[in-house]
Amino acid sequence: MATTHKKPPKSKRQPEVGRLFARVKTMPSKKRFIANKAKLRGKTNEKSRLIKATSKRHQKRDKYGRFVKVNRLKLAKRNPARIRDEKGRFVASSSQQKIHRDKRGRFAKAPAPWYRHRYAALVPLILGISGVMFFGYRLNQPIIIDEPVAASQLETVEPKEPEIAEVTVALSRSEPTRLRIPKIAVNTSFTDLGKKADGTIQVPSDPYVVGWYTKAPTPGELGPAIVIGHVDRPGGPAVFWRLRELVPGDTFAIDRADGTTVKFKVDDVKKVPQVGFPTEEVYGNIDYAGIRLITCTGTWDRYQRRYSDNLIVYGSLVVENQTDKTAAAL
Repeated sequence: MATTHKKPPKSKRQPEVGRLFARVKTMPSKKRFIANKAKLRGKTNEKSRLIKATSKRHQKRDKYGRFVKVNRLKLAKRNPARIRDEKGRFVASSSQQKIHRDKRGRFAKAPAPWYRHRYAALVPLILGISGVMFFGYRLNQPIIIDEPVAASQLETVEPKEPEIAEVTVALSRSEPTRLRIPKIAVNTSFTDLGKKADGTIQVPSDPYVVGWYTKAPTPGELGPAIVIGHVDRPGGPAVFWRLRELVPGDTFAIDRADGTTVKFKVDDVKKVPQVGFPTEEVYGNIDYAGIRLITCTGTWDRYQRRYSDNLIVYGSLVVENQTDKTAAAL
């Protein structure tokens, strides 16, 4: 008598056996597999035909895995590089500059390329600090005015006292109104100067105007006339910036309040220290009509707020012709 084996109930089966039975049940039969294979073989797909038409040696891909075209020389053409945004997503090259989001994800105008870097906010700060350091360095540099041209000439002219025939001492007192020195492009007006509380002479308040010391003789009168002007100002030159270019023999003119114009000739140009200023030589009495053009020169002392030296131009009055000399004597 043959015995029949029954399948054990599902509750007593092992898990591996259950999975094996489920897999065998889902496998297609041999006839069904052959039918599906024939169906796939007859199917016409454009993509499959394109793959079959191209041989395996011509199937080349770029670094992104995309198919690339191959020319007759069997050289693969390069596809354009794929561009990604800040989050790693692929974006079109045409829309890369148009699409931009702010920190909150909102669409916004794309900032400048240099500002997209994380440290771009430090650029204005660095530029500001650099500018302050540069201007501080420039301000701390010493201001040095060049030596007078007369002192640098190879053949210096020895100063000499003016001849009586070349000067006049008979002009009456009349205040100066305008100074004209064509060689150094000076054409300016005068202002009156007195003394300070410490006994020194005042200086003009306007850097483009020269001052005349009222306690001294007027230009053209017997004795030394004192004319003072600034050499520079904060940020640029002043009226006597080019006074160092004068040499003995140069001439200049001064208009007076009485309507006359007197002409002076440069006799000497000297650079003297302010500590040992030759007061008697500059302000002392002389026997002819002379003039002193005074300004600052040398090196600027930032602590004492003054220059180290003074530039003095010594001049004497000149009579143009014999008629003027006779009229002056009368």
